[in-house]
Amino acid sequence: MSESTTPKVSADSVSTESETEKTKVAAVCTSCGEIYAAEQASDGEVRPIGRKDGCRCGVGTFEAIGTEAAN
Repeated sequence: MSESTTPKVSADSVSTESETEKTKVAAVCTSCGEIYAAEQASDGEVRPIGRKDGCRCGVGTFEAIGTEAAN
């Protein structure tokens, strides 16, 4: 059997040739503390999933929480 050249996709990450790798994380708004499901890009940028305008409080800055590698 030969290996497939199709990118592998798991529940924890998405990877394509034209896109940076993204990991699903929990994220907290740095202003009000609201927690969201988010994606963290390989460059460290954190964006909440489904909230293109950022947090309900109006701030768009988030920090990933609980991102330690599982063994």
